[in-house]
Parts: sequence; C-alpha cells; structure tokens
Amino acid sequence: EEKSIFYSSPLYSAIHLFASTGDGGRTLEEIMARFELARAKAAEIVRFLKEANLLSEKEGRFSMGVQSTHVAHGSPHLLKHHANWRIKAIQTSEVLNEKELMYTSQVSLSEKDFAALREEMTKFIKSFLDKVHASPAEEIACLNLDWFWIRK
Repeated sequence: EEKSIFYSSPLYSAIHLFASTGDGGRTLEEIMARFELARAKAAEIVRFLKEANLLSEKEGRFSMGVQSTHVAHGSPHLLKHHANWRIKAIQTSEVLNEKELMYTSQVSLSEKDFAALREEMTKFIKSFLDKVHASPAEEIACLNLDWFWIRK
C-alpha cells in the first residue's frame, strides 16, 4: 500500500529528495513554496512520508529518513514510476534553461553496437550513482535514460 501511494505521483519522491537539501531539512512552508502546493496537500504528503520513515521531523523541519527507494524490475509500480518522471520531463521541456539538457535521438545501428552502447550506459549509471551519493545535497534533479528497440 505504501508503494502504491509513493509511486502514485512524482511529488512524493520530489519532496523526499527536497528534504535532503538545506541546513537541517525543510519546513512545510518551504515545501509548499517549492512545489506550489496548498498547505493541506503538502501536509498530507509530509505526513505519509513520515509514517513511511522516508522523512523525519525535528523542530518543524523535515529531513530525509530512509535515503534510497528502488523499484525492482517486474514491480507493478515500475511503469507508473517511469511514466511519472517522463511526464515531468516533457512538462519541464517547455521551460528548459541553458544549464539543463534534454536529448532524444532515434537511430539505426547493429545489434552488436546496441549491446556495446548499453554496456557503456550501464557503466555511466554506476559512475553517476557514485558521484551523486558522494555529492552534498544542495538541489534536486531528475535523470531519465531510455535505450530500447523501436517496435511500433
């Protein structure tokens, strides 16, 4: 049930991450302002995240509890998780600034090169995660990486 709620909207994950930034976490007012949420909605999400041990509260500031969430391959929540963040990427593309990057490319290539590029991307993901985990939490971001055969 918790996973169904958490993966129902990208707001849960975004607020979870946002709470890792700032000195000592974030206040409800900062969460409301960042995500343009009504107090009731922000409080509902924060309450859920606290109950799921994804946030902790100290003196009115919310900080990250459990640091990592993962949706395993085959999970019934995986499709919703991917869709949430791809929709968010499409929405963001309309206001993308020069410091951000989006790239889409359809190509034709050999199966051998497809496999080799997939391996390079896997290495990049490991390097990406190593760097992210060692980085101080100052801001939040999203990476969507898709690599698949076009079937239809």
